[in-house]
Amino acid sequence: VALQELVGLGGTGRVTPKGAFRSFAYDVPADVDPSVLATLQQFEQQLPALAVPLPDEPIGVGGRWRTTGRTTLAGVTLDQVTTYEVTKLTDTGVAYDVTTTQRAAEQALAGLPEGTTARLVSSDVAGTGSGSLELDALVASATSTLTGTQELELVRGTEPAAALTQQLDVAVTVAVGA
Repeated sequence: VALQELVGLGGTGRVTPKGAFRSFAYDVPADVDPSVLATLQQFEQQLPALAVPLPDEPIGVGGRWRTTGRTTLAGVTLDQVTTYEVTKLTDTGVAYDVTTTQRAAEQALAGLPEGTTARLVSSDVAGTGSGSLELDALVASATSTLTGTQELELVRGTEPAAALTQQLDVAVTVAVGA
């Protein structure tokens, strides 16, 4: 029911001529459900990672370029390295393969119930994917998979610290435009 509030929702953003996001924000009504707002804010943070920033120099099929950056996912700040390789060119579009690695330094995690603390000890995630985009219209698609592990330390009240290892397996498919 809360997602019904999103029908027709718009936003504004800025993209460089090379495809890099500079900013994006939804035009959110003041009375939107707080859980929906939190989801939208998380997506706003992740949107730049979904864009394909094009290289400065012209490239052809087999051409590769790398981007580095920092992103925040579920309150965890990650350093990300992404390598793109062009697999097909047409007059109006490009298809590519992508490999990604994400690593995070040790850090405290926020947003936990009072009396509970958590610390990310390590995070090592990698993945692959592919996609395509049109260069003359807002049309793009991408699929990717990421796998890896995160080590956490949790403390609740006066209990001893508990170690937690998470295995992450994520699959994402995105399509924009017609």
